[in-house]
Amino acid sequence: MTDASPSDHELLVAWGHGDEKAGTVLVRRHFESLSRFFRGRAPGQHVDLMQKAWLGCVESRDRIPPGLPFKVYLMGIARRVLLHYMREHYKALATEPGAEDRRDSGRSPSMTLLMADEEKLLLQALRRLSLDMQLTLELFYWEELSVEDVATVLGIPPGTVKSRLHHAKRLLREQLDTLEPSAALVESTAANLEHWARSIRRFLGRPPTEEGAKAPSAS
Repeated sequence: MTDASPSDHELLVAWGHGDEKAGTVLVRRHFESLSRFFRGRAPGQHVDLMQKAWLGCVESRDRIPPGLPFKVYLMGIARRVLLHYMREHYKALATEPGAEDRRDSGRSPSMTLLMADEEKLLLQALRRLSLDMQLTLELFYWEELSVEDVATVLGIPPGTVKSRLHHAKRLLREQLDTLEPSAALVESTAANLEHWARSIRRFLGRPPTEEGAKAPSAS
């Protein structure tokens, strides 16, 4: 690679041909997005899931539709990895007593201490929504994908994304009212929903200096 700033697609091609340095650059570029995507539901398994997503990314690199933004391609693969994990994870939990009480919250104790009350409340309410609703909101607010790109990741029409966003925000407000007895805190959270939703991003992503920021072997 001679270009000082190769594109994501160029890095992926180079990685697929054995250039692990190119892979590490690519992984670092998208580390926070991918970490955030998995840590929200599998905080103890997110590194392994990130590795699986990257390997899937390399293996299917020749099937990327022309013109598809790399991040949209990556998040689509991440979604498939997540769905497989959740099917297996909850299938195993379903056979154990008290499984509902041990669902992943996506929050560590240290993270909780640093979060504003509105952020804690919003994240708790978000995790009470269906997975489809959660992913739609997160891809739109946290990953800042367009409605069209969210539709591509989820495999649904753009119109469905728009209606789902509207519906999800209404359901969030209902959950906020259920979870929090303080009307003032609920109103503060709901009135600035987009601000608090985006502010949560920094708690679910980590700097690319931690485990998982290096490219897994593509061999």
